[in-house]
Amino acid sequence: MRFSQQDVALVARFQTPTSNDIFLPKLRSLKLRNHIVPDYLDYIAAPVLTTLDIGFDQDNLRWAIHPHLHAFLERSNCHDTLHTLRITDTEFSPEELIAVILELPRLKHLILENVVVQWHRFFDGLENKYKAWRSHSGSGVGSAYPPVPPLNVLELHQISQKDAVLDSVFHFLYAREREPCQLIVSYESLPKIPDEARIQSTWEWIMEYNESPGNATRRDLGIHVSIVPLHLPMFRN
Repeated sequence: MRFSQQDVALVARFQTPTSNDIFLPKLRSLKLRNHIVPDYLDYIAAPVLTTLDIGFDQDNLRWAIHPHLHAFLERSNCHDTLHTLRITDTEFSPEELIAVILELPRLKHLILENVVVQWHRFFDGLENKYKAWRSHSGSGVGSAYPPVPPLNVLELHQISQKDAVLDSVFHFLYAREREPCQLIVSYESLPKIPDEARIQSTWEWIMEYNESPGNATRRDLGIHVSIVPLHLPMFRN
């Protein structure tokens, strides 16, 4: 079954697709919420998709979506076109989330909102992938392109107070050297959100830990950090 762009509204009327061959050759933006997420991801293919927004608005619907998402990406073969991904209100193991990111070599804008994952293991895993690639590329072995996508904008929203996200993400961004990134973070509940002094002290600790020559600043590496109130992602509903 083939659908054009104007048929998308018709498809959206159904709670569950009735065919495992729903082909959307012109669809560029797709948003799915709650119980229809695994159903649609299991049935449709969107080969030129550029923006995907999936998740759950209710805590009791935190289904594991990684296998559905992986199958959808494989079926759609949109790895090289998808540049914006938003995932909300769900859970991943660090390995699952890393696998998703590595499947999307052109991903520029990643939004993770109220996602339950072990952040330090997630960012450590990405950092290690990058370092391994750099060591191999320096010796002339392996791909000329890094395994981790560009990620020009990285948004992390509704982060738990107990998660030391800044430490982990700074380690990862530093490992990328001079690849620019706009980092946007919001916390679910903090008596006082981290101010510039806290951000700077965290960055200086990362520099000391990595024995950075010249004590590179965030601006030197093209890293811009914003701590924002809840529910203000750049990617609007």
